[in-house]
Amino acid sequence: MKRSYRRFREEIVARFRAVKSVLAASSSLIMMELMIQYAWITWILPFEIVNIVFGIASWYYYTKMFQGASEVLAPYGGDPIAYIILGMLSYSFLTQAMETMRRSVMKLVMGQYSSGGYRLSFIEYLDLAGIPPIAYAVSSYLLAAIRYVVYASCYLVVGVLVFGVRLNPSANYGGAILALLLGALAMIGLGMISASMPSFIGPGVLYGVEPISWLIGLLSSVASGVYFPPEMLPGWLRTISMFLPQTYAIESVKLALLSGYSNEMLLSRLMILAAYAVSLLLVGSLLIRRFFDRLRRGI
Repeated sequence: MKRSYRRFREEIVARFRAVKSVLAASSSLIMMELMIQYAWITWILPFEIVNIVFGIASWYYYTKMFQGASEVLAPYGGDPIAYIILGMLSYSFLTQAMETMRRSVMKLVMGQYSSGGYRLSFIEYLDLAGIPPIAYAVSSYLLAAIRYVVYASCYLVVGVLVFGVRLNPSANYGGAILALLLGALAMIGLGMISASMPSFIGPGVLYGVEPISWLIGLLSSVASGVYFPPEMLPGWLRTISMFLPQTYAIESVKLALLSGYSNEMLLSRLMILAAYAVSLLLVGSLLIRRFFDRLRRGI
């Protein structure tokens, strides 16, 4: 009994130290990348803000052309421009979660580090530096998430101050954030599954289109409710939308912010998102571990 308790305690301590090392490595990578990204703040962000203003303007005047009472938008407050802006923000965040994870893993595979005439793959460099590959992936995602928060804030400020977008006075911000976080976790799992595909369909996919990310992007841009409710779609496409985690996340965000849905009213959607997050992260973790093992063996 004492031995099993001691072994259990040692396992807990070992896992705690592993998590601590990942967080420490991630924070170091984040600080390094933030210094590199200084140019983004000075020479990219100001121009992106101008693009945001004109982008919202194009949607604003486009919807004004066809504006009228729409029964299908009634559950979301009836404002088409608010519906589209929130859809674009949510979709960008979720897509970014999948693509950032996939790209960071691809960089580990294809990236190189040169020093003193020696050339290493990026994953070999991280191994020598004692940095777990997952720490690099986490830091890459956190940096992308920081950028998203900046862009999202700009979109909302411009929408509210310039184009008169209004959220529901009883908007449920906590529920919207929870839906986005659960959706992002599910998309990170999909990103890991997508990144592990070279193990199954060959290394050639590293230089071309990866089927899973391509299919998810193709379907979700139309079927997940970004620009119009899935109820407007034909039956077969509406059925597909029910299998996309983005559908439940985007719908939850819009209902929470535009219709003031409480967490209890969003519960069924949040539970579906939680199930997606747990299952996809589990499958993604297993597949990406297998991918890294095969990569280290040179397969």
